[in-house]
Amino acid sequence: MAPGFVERRKSSSDNKLIAPDSVPRTILLVEDNRDIREMIATVLQGQGYSVVVATTPEEGVALLRQERYDLVVAHYNLPGMTAPVMLQEAAAAGLLKATPALVVTAHPDPQGVERESLVRKPLDLAKFLQQVQRIFASGSGPPPKKDRRKAAVVVELALYVNKVWITSARARENLERILDEYARSQVRLKVFDVADDPLAGEADQVVFTPTLVKRSPPPRAWVVGDLSDDNIVKSLLDMSGVQRRA
Repeated sequence: MAPGFVERRKSSSDNKLIAPDSVPRTILLVEDNRDIREMIATVLQGQGYSVVVATTPEEGVALLRQERYDLVVAHYNLPGMTAPVMLQEAAAAGLLKATPALVVTAHPDPQGVERESLVRKPLDLAKFLQQVQRIFASGSGPPPKKDRRKAAVVVELALYVNKVWITSARARENLERILDEYARSQVRLKVFDVADDPLAGEADQVVFTPTLVKRSPPPRAWVVGDLSDDNIVKSLLDMSGVQRRA
């Protein structure tokens, strides 16, 4: 499993993912790739949505027969058929009605998908969430009340550096630059210098410096290096539900 992703947690149904209390919207996610499935589910849950997962189109259709969903998010290339074919079959059976759908794909010319329903890979998490929010905002009901839930999210970060090395100085500069794009009230950052305390990294199992550790919310994740790749750190923050500054 890729770093930063969480294991699916079982509830009363094997397909259910644990979601925050009083979730206003339920999303069906049909994705056969485990890492992508867990990443998308985690991101959506971080925004307060309830997520039910399916790994095959047959399972997705079966779940649509059981209950109504507010949105379907499906990978374009599913085992045995494409997402548009699955959605067409579900619509023909009267299972979708007015339920909107988003199709995730890296295919250069996906067939049977309207442009506004496409989510392009590589996945831009911020844009993806904006697409989801636009769908709900344009519906008959109000958009999900996510502001209170998002404001409650606090991400705890620990940066381990060694003041002797220039890469550690770069890591601090890059991290501060990235965090300036986010709501700092949702981020708690502690910096530990192993030059002053060689045992500082033991609790977080840090071997190399510089290393950034996302301690909470779980799962714990490590990013080694000078943090010059903004996308890695931003993905951790986005997946944890930290709001970007306007």
